[in-house]
Amino acid sequence: MTLQLHVHGGYPSYANSGASWRGVDHDAHMLVQTLKGNAINGYVTMKGSDGNWHKFTTEKPEAAFHIFGSWAASVIASLGVPRSRLVAVPSSSCVELGGDPKGRKLIDTIARYAQGHAALDALHWNEVMKKAHAGGERDPDTLYGHLYVLDPFAPSTIILVDDVVTTGGHLLACARALRAFGHTVEHAIAAAQTVWEHPPNGMFSIPSRDLEADTKAF
Repeated sequence: MTLQLHVHGGYPSYANSGASWRGVDHDAHMLVQTLKGNAINGYVTMKGSDGNWHKFTTEKPEAAFHIFGSWAASVIASLGVPRSRLVAVPSSSCVELGGDPKGRKLIDTIARYAQGHAALDALHWNEVMKKAHAGGERDPDTLYGHLYVLDPFAPSTIILVDDVVTTGGHLLACARALRAFGHTVEHAIAAAQTVWEHPPNGMFSIPSRDLEADTKAF
């Protein structure tokens, strides 16, 4: 099995490494916060995959979603997958289908830019989960036991979508839960990957990686 993770950029977490915060780090942080629906200070001007510069603020976040959605659509086009269901990793409080408006907005955004790819609410938890960054579970086998999958729907090619990925445990759990129902899940798209130091290739040039082959502990 493979689960290739494609990320738009990094999500800086430099407290332990002591790495300095640069302008690009603040921009990357505020992009993710905007996609999460959180307020940011001031504004960000960022170059999109279309080659144009786009400005977003708390009051006018549309450009942030354009940047993410158009980038994600370009990644999907490069995969050679003509049709798929876009399924969000449920937030920790999502205990029913349709109970995660943040995740739904991300998959709806991608679907607007990626023709042939449809957003679908297909996953939720069986109880409210503790947030991962607050010490919640990251082990995919444990998380798997807490997931409910929409059933039935015809076996489909599914692309998972998340806002921030750290270990990848939640993505792996979701992929395995969907595969158990006969779906094909080989790719995941995220707005950001947590980074503890300055990425060597640049904040917005983080290589794709196979989460199934990653030996990192959860």
